[in-house]
Amino acid sequence: MKKNPDFSILSPIYDFLGSLMFQGSLHSSQTFFLDKLQEAKHVLILGGGTGRFLVDLLKRVKVEKVSYVDISPGMIKQAKRKVQRLGIDDQVEFICGGLELIPDDKFDLICTHYFLDCFSDDELIGVYELLKEKLSENGVWHFTDFYLDQESSSFRKAQVRFLYFFFRMSCGLKVDKLANFKSLFEESGFKEREQKFFRRKLFRSALYEAYGSR
Repeated sequence: MKKNPDFSILSPIYDFLGSLMFQGSLHSSQTFFLDKLQEAKHVLILGGGTGRFLVDLLKRVKVEKVSYVDISPGMIKQAKRKVQRLGIDDQVEFICGGLELIPDDKFDLICTHYFLDCFSDDELIGVYELLKEKLSENGVWHFTDFYLDQESSSFRKAQVRFLYFFFRMSCGLKVDKLANFKSLFEESGFKEREQKFFRRKLFRSALYEAYGSR
């Protein structure tokens, strides 16, 4: 039986590490498109981590409910603290677990930020199929993750390899390479609405819709 990675050990310092390594561009890559997402009745956030993005979402987008799914108890704890501090936790359903615990519902907005990089190529096929079923008519998938292509420098590729090594040693992550998310979106029946690169194309954020949704 495959053992899931546990990111709880990093939860108290995760935001600090991200800011230290990438000087704020990691967070910027996740929040860049929020002003273009005016409202969403029901939002699904997968692998939301410490809740930093969640707070920005609740402040900048008109939402009724957020289903917040993360496999790490430590990350869930940090996220709860953030929204409770602001008095906005009544809009959020925190779910500690994996994809199998996603509520049986349709979502107007699905957010996966630095989440899909935890899956192998074979696993991602099923993930894309599942989330396509979960997306409501005219719903939007807000995606952000690392990006590599043939033009990526050796330094960028080394950065990604180092991060996989770091998370494998600290959290037990089994995956060791980055998938071609852009191609997988196309093959799974999604069309790209917009995209934006950050930190010299190390990060890529995009908005996707399922074909035929508009």
